Amino acid sequence: MKHIAIVTTGLVGITNASIKLVSKLKAEGYKVTYLCPKDIKDNIEKYEIDYIQLPEINFNFSFLKTNSISNNSFGKLKKYLYHFTHLNKQYEEGIDMLNFNSYEKILNKLKPDFILVDQELHEIIFSSVKLKIPIKLLNQFFFNEMQLGFPPIRYSLIPGVGIKGSKFVILLSWFFLKCKIWMRLWIDKVTLKNNRRSILKYYVKKIGFPYKYLISRNFPSVYINRFIPTLSMNILELEFPFSKPKNLTYIGAMVLENRLESDKYQDISTEIDTLINLKKKHNKKLIYCSFTTMTKTSDIAFINNVIEAFRNETNWILIMSLGGESSTEDFSEIPKNVYLFKWVPQLKVLKESDCSINHGGIHTINECVIFKVPMLIYSGKKYDQNGNSSRIEYHNLGLIGNKDLDDSKTINSKINTILRSKIIHNKIMQIHDIQKNYESKNISSYL
Repeated sequence: MKHIAIVTTGLVGITNASIKLVSKLKAEGYKVTYLCPKDIKDNIEKYEIDYIQLPEINFNFSFLKTNSISNNSFGKLKKYLYHFTHLNKQYEEGIDMLNFNSYEKILNKLKPDFILVDQELHEIIFSSVKLKIPIKLLNQFFFNEMQLGFPPIRYSLIPGVGIKGSKFVILLSWFFLKCKIWMRLWIDKVTLKNNRRSILKYYVKKIGFPYKYLISRNFPSVYINRFIPTLSMNILELEFPFSKPKNLTYIGAMVLENRLESDKYQDISTEIDTLINLKKKHNKKLIYCSFTTMTKTSDIAFINNVIEAFRNETNWILIMSLGGESSTEDFSEIPKNVYLFKWVPQLKVLKESDCSINHGGIHTINECVIFKVPMLIYSGKKYDQNGNSSRIEYHNLGLIGNKDLDDSKTINSKINTILRSKIIHNKIMQIHDIQKNYESKNISSYL
């Protein structure tokens, strides 16, 4: 029996996806140990998975914090002088601060036959390379490398659609993005802040890793690794047209359908069941809306527009998860067919939904595919949400809205379009079947 180690950041989305991956590996006869720099021990062990706690990743490493010189103006000047006159010593101290030795000791003691590592955890990646442990990277995002006619994932651009989707505009977007990255690199270098990238660069050269295969970027991690094979926990058929690198393999969405829900849902469980039964008994349309990352005043106004879009739709039921800093008390005159909650057991509600209104998070999109739910996406405009949203409209799995422009009538019209569209319905069924084909394959075939 082979022993596989899986290492992730511990963030909720990739944790749930990786637990699904672990369950498939264990079903195929592998021994699996889960490692994480964030303390998620209780969450992992409740799935009967062996767990090892790692030291935290020093994502915000700064050379200004590596010695005891005071932080007043004169002290900072001394730190700058000290850094640039003791470069090698500073870099060696930086390696200690990034816990490379600790990661190497833990991995050397564990001795896995193979390791799957979140692509953002470069310290673990390069420690594994140094120890010559066979390794592949785990990627939870859509493809995000520069190619002609292929837009950056942080932009709301759809190839071939309008002027914004032209190759020239897409090329300009890459140019501006690369300029931002280049400026950030030099600002960090001059200010001695956010220096994790430079320490990683020093370390990979020290261990003989081919640095030329690392491409600097700002999302989702400091580097793209074009050398180590990568497994994408996404659906290739949802990408824009592109030239797939040889080191990139798609293994389909990893959705933990039998997720052990939090105790925080116990108080609303009966009410959710009642609403689902109401939907089934009277053949109503259930729309699930989740905007758990929206907290600004303008977002409150937008959520009010969503609520208002349901006021005269007696055959619709809206279940909304507010999350974030919003609460049900922020809203008044709620229609009888609208139900607001702080948090909602998402998978339970999505299973019965006819439409999902969400902010374009990759894991919610994958869950919608699993449960055949078309989407109306109002991007939260963070990280990959713009690019995810554009892919959904491009592939006819739903529509994109603009939370800053759409009023209640527009939102109502878009929901009606989604509920009635045979094209959208057929496409979501097609992608669902493609995902089921991914699920039928053994993970061992990708290792």
